[in-house]
Parts: sequence; structure tokens; C-alpha cells
Amino acid sequence: MNGMQAPSRQRLASLNDTPQRTAMTRIPATTATTATAIPAVKAEAFIPEDYMSFLGGGPFNRFALALKSNLDNEIDWACARLATATQHAPEGWSIMQHAPFLLEAIVGALERTRKEISRRPAMSDIRKALMSDSGSAMLKVRAQERGELLATILFNIAQIGDNAQEMAQDPRVILEITQWLRYDGQVRMRAELLDVLDVLVPLAPVPPLEVRIKDWPQMHRDLLVLVEAQLWTELVKLVSSSSERTLVLGALRVLVQLISWHPQLARDILQLPVPRQTNEIVGSMLNSRLAELVLSSDIDI
Repeated sequence: MNGMQAPSRQRLASLNDTPQRTAMTRIPATTATTATAIPAVKAEAFIPEDYMSFLGGGPFNRFALALKSNLDNEIDWACARLATATQHAPEGWSIMQHAPFLLEAIVGALERTRKEISRRPAMSDIRKALMSDSGSAMLKVRAQERGELLATILFNIAQIGDNAQEMAQDPRVILEITQWLRYDGQVRMRAELLDVLDVLVPLAPVPPLEVRIKDWPQMHRDLLVLVEAQLWTELVKLVSSSSERTLVLGALRVLVQLISWHPQLARDILQLPVPRQTNEIVGSMLNSRLAELVLSSDIDI
């Protein structure tokens, strides 16, 4: 297997989207002309120039605006339609050329959704006071569904043309996916995000080869090293403790990509103790876990 080639997979459709309209109501053009043309008065611009590029970039930039709005209805509307739009986008569609603000908006929406799911509202929270427990639960379910749609959108975009190469150059994408891997539950979403990592990791910039680590770094002066070390941490935790075989197999696939991507740093990490289990080394744990999966009679690798 050539680790440098991104695997080709079929793009996914949204199950939550409504059918798009097949017809548009058009107002007939007026054929009559006025006798005297009134000269147009140039009004002062009321839209900041920074936003003009959004308006000229078609529906994908409209979706980016909705994701950046911090309005739940707008974000949900954009997510539902982006999942369908990215499934059917042509191979020549480029996220950087046709929607340069969309990737940043998706990562921002993922971060906002993650914090909304994990946030425990204080007693003084107005939503806590105005809503019942069932209402708060519905908000969490809504955020979880939004997160799944955003994961589908990222996966679809990574399958189109050279977009995976562009996405891999932004460390915020891998870093945000790493944050999601920390949460329990959300199995389907985390499995899909592992598929995204499987595509992006071989294309990401390689950290400095001279970097050596002797423990799990919490901070590092080089962002790429920090991103890789944090990703290793969460993947190792998944393999060592998760009971979901889908997640374990997905994490193992990404770990193979990481070893091929930066073998020197991987050699150091494989000799570290498993996080929260100081009596077992990462390399030994991975070999043992992989042997269990290979010898299992009901697993398809």
C-alpha cells in the first residue's frame, strides 16, 4: 500500500436534508421602456468590502456566511445543504478557488458545535431557566446531528479533486478533528472523522525531522509537532481503551499513515508509555491490539 496516495471513496449524502426545489418562480421581464431614463444615483456602499467576495462567490460562500453567523437556524440550514452540494460537486470544484472562506467557516462551526455539546450550562443560564430538561436535551441532540453533517461535509470535500491537499496544509483542520476524538459517544461521527484523517495525514506538512521527544508534550514551540503529538495521543487512547471496533480499526489506519508520514517522530512515540497506563509501552500495546483483531473470527479488516 502506498501511504502517500489518498484513498478514493464515494462521497456521502445527507439524510437530514430536504429535497431541493426543482423550479424557481421568475418575474417576467417588462418589455415596455420608459420615455425618459432617470440617471442612476450612486449610493454609498452599505456592505463592507470584506464581505463583497462572499456575495460574488455563489452559494458556497453564502453557506460560509451562514456558518459564521452564530445563528443556529442559519448554521443548520447551511449544513444540510452543504452535505448535498458537496456530494454532487464536480471534480473541478476547488474549495480555495471557488469558496476560499468555506474551510475556515466549517472548522469554526465544528469548534462551536463541540463546545456546545460539552458545555454544562450554569444555573444562571437563561436557557436553563426558560427551558425544561427535555428542551436542553433537544438542543444537544441538534448539535450532535449538526456535528455529523459537518463531518460528512469535510469527508466529501476531501474526495473532490485536489481539495485534500489544500485542506491538509491548514493544521487547524487536523487539530479540530483531534479535539473531537476525545469525546465518548458520537461513534459514527468519529469514525467518519478518522476517514478524513486517513486522507489528510499523508498530504500534511512534515514537522522538522530533527525534533525528538521523550514524553507526551502538552506544549511545543513547533505547531506541527504539537498537532502530531496530540493526534498520536488520542489515537493511542482509542486503540488501547475503545470497545468500538470501527474506531479501533480507523485509528490503526491513521497510525500507519503517521508512521509513514514521519517515521523518526513515530519511533520516539512508540517507545513512550501509553497515556494513563504507565506500565505499557505504545509499541507493545499496538502490536498486542492488532494481534487480537487479526485473530478474531468475526472481524473484517
